[in-house]
Amino acid sequence: MTPEEAAAAVTLLRAPAALGAAAFLAGALAGEAVMWTGRPAGTRWPAALSLLAVGVVCAPFLLPSQWYRPRRAGMQGWISAAALAASLRGVYLCASLYPIQSVASRATTVIVEAAIAGILWLSVFAVKWDASRRGTQTMS
Repeated sequence: MTPEEAAAAVTLLRAPAALGAAAFLAGALAGEAVMWTGRPAGTRWPAALSLLAVGVVCAPFLLPSQWYRPRRAGMQGWISAAALAASLRGVYLCASLYPIQSVASRATTVIVEAAIAGILWLSVFAVKWDASRRGTQTMS
């Protein structure tokens, strides 16, 4: 595989996660912007911290692939931790909504959350595959 083909493959594997993370972050920002003015002053800091947490989880999926080169374990760990956090959030969402949803709604929630987690982990795989591929090229 040529370096250009490998870069294209990584881009194609990471693109769905980047779109999803951007949409989720935009929705969170828009929701907080609407709610910010009607919120009592004491509840603004927890909301801001929640929004910061969303940004920390979404950011690694929006960063360029070049930032995840070999020997950058911190960046690769960050994207893995973000995918894990998003996956755990999906599990929590499915479990917390279980008692109040119908069977069809439960199935839909589980399918959508599993698809989201799959897309995020595909992005993690692409980053780690690209880093390992580049690492073996530089050593040979």
